Amino acid sequence: MKNKFSILGMLISVISIIGIITLNYNLAKLYIAASPKSKALFGIQELSRLSYKIELFIAGLVAFILSVIAFRKNENKTICRFSLFVSLIAMILVFIRFWRWMI
Repeated sequence: MKNKFSILGMLISVISIIGIITLNYNLAKLYIAASPKSKALFGIQELSRLSYKIELFIAGLVAFILSVIAFRKNENKTICRFSLFVSLIAMILVFIRFWRWMI
C-alpha cells in the first residue's frame, strides 16, 4: 500500500471529526434538557467535557503528523494535501463551540 500514512492520517481525522460532532451534539442535548438555573452555569458542564476535547485534538494532531510524514515520503500529493486539510479542520473544530448552533 503506497499511501499508507496519508490514508491513516485521513482516517484518524475523520474519526476525530465524528467524535467532535458527537460531543457537541450531546452538549446541545444537555443544554436543551437543562433547567434555567443549570443553563446559567452550563459552562461548568462544558468544562467537564474538556478531557474529551483534548483527546480529540491529540488525535487530530497525530493525523497531521502522519500527513506530514506522508508528504515527506513523497506519497501521492493530492491525497497528502487532502489529508493535511482534513486534519487541520479536525484540530480547528475542537476550539469551535458549535453546539450552540444546534439548539
